[in-house]
Amino acid sequence: GIMDGDVPIYNRGCIVSQCDLLLTNPDTLHACLLPNGLKTREFKQFLSRVQYVVLDEAHVYRGTFGSHVKLVLSRLYRLCIVA
Repeated sequence: GIMDGDVPIYNRGCIVSQCDLLLTNPDTLHACLLPNGLKTREFKQFLSRVQYVVLDEAHVYRGTFGSHVKLVLSRLYRLCIVA
């Protein structure tokens, strides 16, 4: 599934409950997936199934943006452990 800022909020739970692969970006992780991670059954189940995180274009994640991405990924890691 694909989840970015263009996907309506009411479709996001359905996407994460039905997909084995999710394409997203750091901003959507921060704004949508992580805040809802343990609040809804769909997001919690999705996080419990995460095995890999692949970063494309990681060489551009530096400076303030790179620090932000690192913190978002740290939060994702912690939620996957708890979920």
